[in-house]
Amino acid sequence: MITIKEVYQIIGKLSLENSSISNNDLIDNLSCIIYRNDMFECGNTIINSKHIDMEFSFGEYYEIHETSPLFQFICTLCDFPLSEQEFIIYQK
Repeated sequence: MITIKEVYQIIGKLSLENSSISNNDLIDNLSCIIYRNDMFECGNTIINSKHIDMEFSFGEYYEIHETSPLFQFICTLCDFPLSEQEFIIYQK
C-alpha cells in the first residue's frame, strides 16, 4: 500500500493527463487503486492485459494502461511484482 502523499502525486500526474477533472474531486472521491493483470485465452495463446484501475466512490473508474507513463510512475512508487493477478495499491 502507498501513502496519501504518493496518492496526491498520482492524482497530480493524472490531472495533467486529463485536465477536465480537478485534483480535489479526484482525491475526495477516490476509493481505491488496484493493479490488475487480466489474462485472456485466444486459441493456444494467453494474452496479458496489465493495467491500473483507479476506482471512485461515484461508481466510475479510470484505467491506466501499461504503455502509459503514469503506469510506469505508479509501478516505480509501489515496487510490487507485476506477475500477480491483482494487487491493491491504495484503499480508503
